[in-house]
Amino acid sequence: GANANRCHRAQMNSCAANHRIVTEFSGLVQVWMPYLLWLFFCLVIGLGLNSGMVAVVAGVGSAMRRSDNLRSHAVMMSEILTLPSRSFAVAKRAVNTLGRAPGIDLSDSFKFLRNILLIFLIIPLAFYHDRAIYTWLGAVRDEHDLYRFFSLITDTGTSGWILTICAVIGLALSIQKWSSDFFGASGMSAIRKRLLIYEDVNFLFFTIALSGIAANLIKNSIGRARPKFLESLGEYHFDVFAFDSGFASFPSGHSTTFGAMAMGFALLLPKYRLIFLVLGLIGGFSRVMVGAHYISDVIAGLTFGAAFTFACAIYLARRNLMFRPESSGWLRRKR
Repeated sequence: GANANRCHRAQMNSCAANHRIVTEFSGLVQVWMPYLLWLFFCLVIGLGLNSGMVAVVAGVGSAMRRSDNLRSHAVMMSEILTLPSRSFAVAKRAVNTLGRAPGIDLSDSFKFLRNILLIFLIIPLAFYHDRAIYTWLGAVRDEHDLYRFFSLITDTGTSGWILTICAVIGLALSIQKWSSDFFGASGMSAIRKRLLIYEDVNFLFFTIALSGIAANLIKNSIGRARPKFLESLGEYHFDVFAFDSGFASFPSGHSTTFGAMAMGFALLLPKYRLIFLVLGLIGGFSRVMVGAHYISDVIAGLTFGAAFTFACAIYLARRNLMFRPESSGWLRRKR
């Protein structure tokens, strides 16, 4: 009887251990699967954006000159169906041939990037004043009824809308008939326009998507409690690897998107870079005004997004793609 009881207890303990392992594994899958699926989605859409490059270089002129509507639709459908194979062909060629271009001095651009990263030094001071600033801004918001106004601004920091726009534009340009109708021109001028827009769309898509993924992984790993727990847990409570939205405050994901968008548009349209910078700061500031983040979270997010995007531009400029360095350290878009 005693042996039977011991065997029964051992079996129960083994079952409990197995159940615990299965539960923990399923929890990890639930936490990481959205990020893996989002990364896969970004890669697939990004490759889809690039796939039209092959169609642009090989035969876009002849496709634009076709007057037969039926044949044009046949060309359009064939391009859609061959998107995956052409995407991977472009990616494979890029990996095999892309390398650093000789004679490009980027020392000033690296100094510019270093200056952006120095903003992180403000974060300890911001940490110290997080409670006071959050409380004061909350009082100002409530006194002047500003919540609805800043909630509209903060919604623009959701990366999905800009990524969707980039994907739609890129895929539309991948289809020759749509592109011909859009530009209303043929020959090398239309090809050059398509190539330039391809580059701009891809740059915005990948910098915003990848910086957003990185920021989400970082903030869920750090696990800082959001301001809604200020009174119960305080502003310095961390639950590492919590992967709970309530403990994903540092850095701000929306602010990362604002920083990446502001820097991305500033690099592509340098004439208006001051405007984009101000809009990015307002967007990040809105995260504090709606009570979602502390000021240190916003500073970290804006800095990370801007630095990530500028680093991507340096990577391209080093390979003589899209950007060229200036003496000030800024990177000028090549047109």
